[in-house]
Amino acid sequence: MSSIILAYVDPSVISYIIQAVAGVLITLGAVAGVVISFLRKRARKLLALQQQEKKEVEEEIVIAEDGDK
Repeated sequence: MSSIILAYVDPSVISYIIQAVAGVLITLGAVAGVVISFLRKRARKLLALQQQEKKEVEEEIVIAEDGDK
């Protein structure tokens, strides 16, 4: 015995569903970003990696005025 159920879905309900799905996806992306950032920071700390080693340090530039010769 099969029964057919027909229902009307209002367009505003579909709009709410799309907004809810988008909100969940954005939230999951934000949480994933925070977790990845935390894990990277923790890994650097545990492995004693420092970012300063990779950076080049330039000499300080001194600009003399007319009276300073």
